[in-house]
Amino acid sequence: MSDLFTVQDTTSDVITRQLLQNLEGVESFAYEGTKSFTDAFGEALNAFMEVIKEWFGSQPEVIDAKEFNEGYAEKASEVMAEVFDQQTLEDWSRMTLEERAEKLDEFYVKMGAELGIDAKGVIIADLGEGTFGMSDGSGYIYVDYRILQDPEMLSEALNTTLHEARHQMQFDAIANPENFPDISPALIEAWERNIINYNTGAFDFEDYYNQAVEVDSRVFAADVIEAYINKMGL
Repeated sequence: MSDLFTVQDTTSDVITRQLLQNLEGVESFAYEGTKSFTDAFGEALNAFMEVIKEWFGSQPEVIDAKEFNEGYAEKASEVMAEVFDQQTLEDWSRMTLEERAEKLDEFYVKMGAELGIDAKGVIIADLGEGTFGMSDGSGYIYVDYRILQDPEMLSEALNTTLHEARHQMQFDAIANPENFPDISPALIEAWERNIINYNTGAFDFEDYYNQAVEVDSRVFAADVIEAYINKMGL
């Protein structure tokens, strides 16, 4: 599960250091599968796409979310293929938690530069069981350490980063719509209304899952992952 949230001064270097220090001593897991890690990763990505495409078919809102995705998704997938190239995939299972975090941060910041969003960095934190990521529009996104600790959750780490990056784009488009001429004013207005009345899912998960900004972020992540699969031949 990913989420939007609001806190004060989240861009502070002090808070960033405190969150990272809380994870001091947390070690990454080794990959213990029988297949090569790259093969297992490719299977996980394709399984994700099968599930998400089935969901697409039952959601008319997906058409609106795909309205302007092609150019953005192509740029994001190019960065993803650059940062998470064949060599990185081969090395991922042996990387430390810090090394994995650095790769995810590199991906998010480079993607942000390509998409024209305020991507300051990725903060790895303990978000609690079941919450993979969070975004507050500050330029930083928060990713739970568990999906980096386990190498077999790389597909979820990438999906979460893409999902939260899209939330950052939503915040940026609301604040500066002139920077996103490809996004219709009506869609930006829908995002703004949704964020003002954001449903955290505390009482109704389906309402959370199907609200406009969540559908849009989910579709964007899937479009990027599909393009990445094709580029990498996974």
